[in-house]
Amino acid sequence: MSDPIVYGFPRSTFVNIVRLILTHKDVAYQFHDLERVMGKPDHLALHPFNRVPILKHDDLTVYETSAIAAYVDEAFGGVSLTPKDIKARARMNQWISAVNNYYYPYMIYHVTHERLVFPELGIASDEKVVAHALPKVETGLAVAERQLAHGKDFLLGDELSIADFYLLPSTFAFSLTRRRAIDVSEIPGILPLVGTHGQSARNAKSSRRRTAGADRTRARMGYFAPAEILTVTVRVQSARFRARNPFVSEQRR
Repeated sequence: MSDPIVYGFPRSTFVNIVRLILTHKDVAYQFHDLERVMGKPDHLALHPFNRVPILKHDDLTVYETSAIAAYVDEAFGGVSLTPKDIKARARMNQWISAVNNYYYPYMIYHVTHERLVFPELGIASDEKVVAHALPKVETGLAVAERQLAHGKDFLLGDELSIADFYLLPSTFAFSLTRRRAIDVSEIPGILPLVGTHGQSARNAKSSRRRTAGADRTRARMGYFAPAEILTVTVRVQSARFRARNPFVSEQRR
């Protein structure tokens, strides 16, 4: 069995969902950057709807992130990222759909493109688009925060699922639109989650091991963060959202 090939471009939210899952499951894979041939025959032969990602594995070529994620989870070893419990599985699929319909469109397509991608391309951003999207982003962050109120590490509780890998790329990219990094030291309630406050020596060692593992994951991904920071990302953004985004309060006046 050959290594799978992921086709896409490095900053794609949906490409990074697939790459995160492959990385988490310790699957060796090749990455082919399609950015220069997007919309051209080479790309359309792989994806007739002119999108990414695409996965090729032996004689299988498959597109659509949800299909790829499910295939990778079933085809390769390691702990399953799909809950066996039918109700938990329904919750996972609900979150996948929510990211596709409510998180990605406003966090990425509207805010991140306008504030980060377009300026880098020399295209003027439109803050009216951002102002329209930010209240919807705030709703999404509030929903995620309520889901994480159970106090566990991940959306469905103690165990990672495909849903976590779906939400992380959108929240992570959104966090870069106002500043390049999130200073979690400003939010004391978050610190125990990342092992930098109020921990025993044993837990601190565990946290350092997790940090080292996170660094390796980022190195393998190029720039991306591991799924274990999901709760930190969401909660930091929820706590500081209005202060960093005055357009939300302006929209409500």
